[in-house]
Amino acid sequence: MTGSSTALNPTREAVRQRLSSQWREKAAVLAFPRGAVVYYVSGRKRNGKPLNSNWFLRALQYFAVGVYAIVAFPVIVVLGVLDDWGVQVPERARKSGRVVVTGAEGSEAVWLADTLRTADRSLWVCWSHSHVAIVSAADGGEPRIIWYASGPSRPKLKPLDASLTWPDGAKVEMSITEVERDYARKSNGRP
Repeated sequence: MTGSSTALNPTREAVRQRLSSQWREKAAVLAFPRGAVVYYVSGRKRNGKPLNSNWFLRALQYFAVGVYAIVAFPVIVVLGVLDDWGVQVPERARKSGRVVVTGAEGSEAVWLADTLRTADRSLWVCWSHSHVAIVSAADGGEPRIIWYASGPSRPKLKPLDASLTWPDGAKVEMSITEVERDYARKSNGRP
């Protein structure tokens, strides 16, 4: 359950209280049910695995992209014509739980994404004025910090976007639900 009310979600309150007492600062938390982790990292496939150096597989991938482009072009044209006629095609809903990482191989963002890939699905994005963490806590389970940063090594956090950006430009974006986004809006992203 990921409701914004602590009466409806005792796990949120347990995580918030634990980190507030550990950090000795007021902490805020957002529920994040982790889904797919997508990499936009040089030297890795979108699923995070290393790229193959087999020339035949690369050629086959380029061929598949070409075929996809030929098939997708007419669909895009039809959707454009329908839009011109005023026919609205429903927008695809954001995938809650999706993690997108961009950056260089070996960056802190890529390390975090690798950690999230193997973590439990019930995660919490937690922050205070000087700390940020990702915590694993299933309903009724003990909260466990799986990633943490503070001080100058802390990435810039945008709570409404649920994104972390490091000084080297590496970035991790987490798709949260609208309920959680509203929860962050109510506090203006402050702990």
